[in-house]
Amino acid sequence: MNNAIDAIGKDGTITVKSTADKSKIRLTIADTGPGIPETMQKKVFDPFFTTKSTGKGTGLGLWISYSIIEKMGGNLALQSKAGQGAAFTITLPIVQPMKK
Repeated sequence: MNNAIDAIGKDGTITVKSTADKSKIRLTIADTGPGIPETMQKKVFDPFFTTKSTGKGTGLGLWISYSIIEKMGGNLALQSKAGQGAAFTITLPIVQPMKK
C-alpha cells in the first residue's frame, strides 16, 4: 500500500480487491501510477532493490513481504505495464486451525 501511495502522487487511484474460495484468499492492490518497466520487474522482490531516491526507501519492503507470504504457503505476484500502473496480488491458502 505504501508503494502504491508513493507511485500515484497527488492525482492517482489505488484499488484494493479481495476474493476467496474454499482453498485460498486473494488480495490485489492496484494503482494508476507510472507502472514498473519490464526490465525492472524481475528485480522488485530482491533485497535492497529500490527505484526510490536515496533516503526514501531501503528496498526491503517487497522482499520482506514476499518472504513472509512464501513462508505462509502463499504467493506474491506483480502485474504491470509501463505507463499503466501496477498491481500486486497476494494469494494465501485457507488453513483450518488444528483442534487441540
